[in-house]
Amino acid sequence: MKEKKGIRPKKKKQWNVSVQAVTDAGYERIVNEDNLSLNGTVHCNAEMNHFVFSSENDLDDENAFYLVADGMGGQDAGDVASLILVETAGEYSRLLKQCDIYDEKKCKTILNEMLERTKQKISETFDECGKICGATATAILFGEGRAHLVNIGDSPAFRFREPKWGKKPALEELYADQSQAGVLVKKKLMSPEEAACSHKRHKLTAYVGSGDCNVSESAHHNHFEIEKGDYLIIASDGLTEELSKEEIINVVSKTKKDQIVSQLFDCVMNKGASDNITIIGIDIT
Repeated sequence: MKEKKGIRPKKKKQWNVSVQAVTDAGYERIVNEDNLSLNGTVHCNAEMNHFVFSSENDLDDENAFYLVADGMGGQDAGDVASLILVETAGEYSRLLKQCDIYDEKKCKTILNEMLERTKQKISETFDECGKICGATATAILFGEGRAHLVNIGDSPAFRFREPKWGKKPALEELYADQSQAGVLVKKKLMSPEEAACSHKRHKLTAYVGSGDCNVSESAHHNHFEIEKGDYLIIASDGLTEELSKEEIINVVSKTKKDQIVSQLFDCVMNKGASDNITIIGIDIT
């Protein structure tokens, strides 16, 4: 849900960010086609069929930026496409970190340029040999009090905020599921329960890569307010392939925040981990 444009706080507060991340090939895939960018640093799947990351830092005078890229399974060189995406994101990292997070239009413009440049690079690499190659992208840029998310494809993003007294824990979806099943659910032509077991959940209506997909038109943008205590998750669809939203809520609401990523990862592995799995958890305090 799009929120009203925020007002920049007059008095600067100290914002702290704790980040945990994990990626793994899973049990059924030989290659990990996920790649990720952690605040501008590229982490390459070629070096990490399994990788764990943890950091703590302050949001001083610049934004933070995190991205998950999931190579399209069943297509040629999905791992290469996702790597090109995170490398290109690294080239835009400084610009993104220094942009005004309260300027929604500027955030959207820079992120779209990043995605368009990625598409151009992938097309230049693969079009001549006739290969179809692409990746999904989910990225979040945030500073003091505001955040901007962009996604293309079906890699999920959520926000968990501690429930008020008497309310049930809830997980807010920040992304648009651009699988065929996700689009049908949004149009109320398919129930979430039907989508969970439909083969259409594996077919994308939008991605970053070679072909006819218009990246700027397809990109879903969400500019929203953040508060201290918010917990953000971005992941590849290996998370939602194995765990329902209710199962994710159960883990997030009952687990210490510095252990949420590892607990979600363990749950995915215990349920079979049929796909590559990447999870980034961001605790804002």
